[in-house]
Amino acid sequence: MKFLLAFSFVCSGCVYAQELKIEKEKYHYSNVAQDTFWGYANVVKTGNVLYLSGVTSAGSFAEQVQKIYSSIESNLKKYGATFQNVVKENVFTTSMDSMQFYNYIRKSFYKGDYPAATWVQISRLFVADRMLEVEVVAQLPETNSNNTWPGQLIEGTWMMPTKNGAIGETWKKINENYYQNKDFIIKGKDTIITEQVALRKTTEGIFYTSTVEDQNNKQPVPFKLSSASNNIFIFENREHDFPKRIVYEFTDSTTLHAYIDDGIKGKNRQDFYYKKVQ
Repeated sequence: MKFLLAFSFVCSGCVYAQELKIEKEKYHYSNVAQDTFWGYANVVKTGNVLYLSGVTSAGSFAEQVQKIYSSIESNLKKYGATFQNVVKENVFTTSMDSMQFYNYIRKSFYKGDYPAATWVQISRLFVADRMLEVEVVAQLPETNSNNTWPGQLIEGTWMMPTKNGAIGETWKKINENYYQNKDFIIKGKDTIITEQVALRKTTEGIFYTSTVEDQNNKQPVPFKLSSASNNIFIFENREHDFPKRIVYEFTDSTTLHAYIDDGIKGKNRQDFYYKKVQ
């Protein structure tokens, strides 16, 4: 009986450990998800929270401040976020006086919306000639908010000229929760439909579902909205071979930058720059 009780306790611990496992998405500067030599990733996303590793840069102190916060801004943008999504900032510096003097550069990135912040003076950083390292935590909005619905932005016809002919998308509103699209290419006098897409808002989330005639046995492939902020909408399907991610970024009401890639690694990326024509 003691053996059975002990075995039961161990197994219960195994189940409990499995339940504690969390899903993590990672991004690194190169075409890998993480640095395995030193053992870290530039960004780790769990749920709607982004954890950004500390960033350093070379140069004068002023140059380091500018480059570091520009790098953080670039990493945030990959998830449709900005400094307005940052909720916590940790600053490590070898010269607090310099950080205080050049704080105006840092503040310009936050545009008046500042996070909780901790500043610490230290003797040195990992790279000996660096004087500043900054890490942040950012919160992405919940994807069930009305602010995450791109329907009102996407409706209409969008075109992009290429050397092989113009390509485009035509989005039509079916109802408040459902839009349809046909991707096409124009070659001479011929218009060829290349893909059909549905954008749906459901109780389980918002889905971008693609059907291509000669792929996936003509079966639709769903991509779920994983992030939406500042008119940047990211749809993902981690199980699909390629693409794993579809991103729509509306620069303004008539300019759309869309791209597909293999996920947060960013390999095999294909970019499309559209202008709205009607």
